[in-house]
Amino acid sequence: MKRFLTILCIVALISISAAPALANPSIGYVSSTVEVLEILTDAAHSTSAWIAEQLTGGKWYLKVIPYNAAMYDNADVKDIITGVNSDSLVIEPYQFMTSLKKYQPEDAAQTVPEHLARYHFVTRFKDLILTDGTQIVYMHEDDVMSVRARMQADTMMGVKKSDLGNYLVMQVNPATGEIFFTAIEEDSFVSKDGSFVTEAKVLGPFAIIQKI
Repeated sequence: MKRFLTILCIVALISISAAPALANPSIGYVSSTVEVLEILTDAAHSTSAWIAEQLTGGKWYLKVIPYNAAMYDNADVKDIITGVNSDSLVIEPYQFMTSLKKYQPEDAAQTVPEHLARYHFVTRFKDLILTDGTQIVYMHEDDVMSVRARMQADTMMGVKKSDLGNYLVMQVNPATGEIFFTAIEEDSFVSKDGSFVTEAKVLGPFAIIQKI
């Protein structure tokens, strides 16, 4: 782990000297409220039925909370997300992807947005969780949980719908290190309050990135 953090620090120092000072500035607020629009069906698992059962009872609900690295099973995910959220390190999405490259499926190149080096984090990582107010759940046994949901972020306030193509939601499986990128749905976007709809392919850490 120390070696991993050392590498991150070296990469970060290079980035500070080479990149414009717009990484990890005053970015951050994402509303804790999550409106579940659809529980996505995973043909390979029965996870969707399990989530529906928990939410239907009224005791469990989805919520956004500050990132909780102690809950992540993958040590490298803990380190890199802690680095992104730190005020002392400057880590960009392409460096993030490189750090977790070994955890990506072989066809990851097809799912990674082109020119990822042009993207920057515009929110810190937060955690999308299933909770009853006490317990926190990211996965059901070994299965991921996927939902289509509405959230709100202050960084999206005032953004024009025509510019939404420059924004992506980056999600990370806290157990496997696999990274997902999903678009913000244009038809459901409300610029006035920065609320947006996107697919959460996995519960756990997520952040919004923007192409500059």
